Amino acid sequence: MVFGVLTILAVISGIYCCDLPSFINSSLFVNDHNSILYGIGQSIIASYIFFLIQVVIVDKIRLHKCKDAAYYEISGIKSNMESISKLLCGERDIKEYEKDRIKDRLENINFFEYGSGMDFNLKEMTIIEALIYNLEEIDKKIKNLLVYNLIDENKKSVLRNISHSKLKMILIGMKENEPGSIDSKERGAEGKVKLTDRYRSINMNYYVEEIVKAFEQYYKLLLKIRKLIDNMY
Repeated sequence: MVFGVLTILAVISGIYCCDLPSFINSSLFVNDHNSILYGIGQSIIASYIFFLIQVVIVDKIRLHKCKDAAYYEISGIKSNMESISKLLCGERDIKEYEKDRIKDRLENINFFEYGSGMDFNLKEMTIIEALIYNLEEIDKKIKNLLVYNLIDENKKSVLRNISHSKLKMILIGMKENEPGSIDSKERGAEGKVKLTDRYRSINMNYYVEEIVKAFEQYYKLLLKIRKLIDNMY
């Protein structure tokens, strides 16, 4: 955005300062070489050249040197997103978003009890645990890319959308509301505190519906990540 604005200003200043209107019979930019505007135009052109050399070109060189590191992290993000796709849809490389097929699968799995086929610390994770694990891994990789400034603004925009995706929020919310027994404390008639058990249930129909809707956006983001990787080399 900034570079675009500066480029437009530099082009206008260049047209004004080089007397181009005299060649195209236009008086719009006819200038007085002793005027303040002429001096401002020259200053803009000089600043733009400095900006190109000291910022744009230097940044391009830096990003080129970081290309391998960025590729490694973005490839890892793609792999984690494909793992999430497999856990929710049954396959890593889905060709298109099929709402009914995804919904049918989600209605027939138990996120909190079924094994995911993925292990951590020599223990197989449940589906919800594996989903959260992959989300956390994605966040770590995105943080590395942003903190060390390894990518350009276009890639940053895609990664921010992934980091703030609706699917991520829904899955985290589902994990936080995991059903099961909860130890709670109650104060009795005599003022004594005693431990009691209560059970927390979860409305899975709601979460299934929300996941199905949110996955459409997530799938589009996965396609963008794949395209970014293809365009890097």
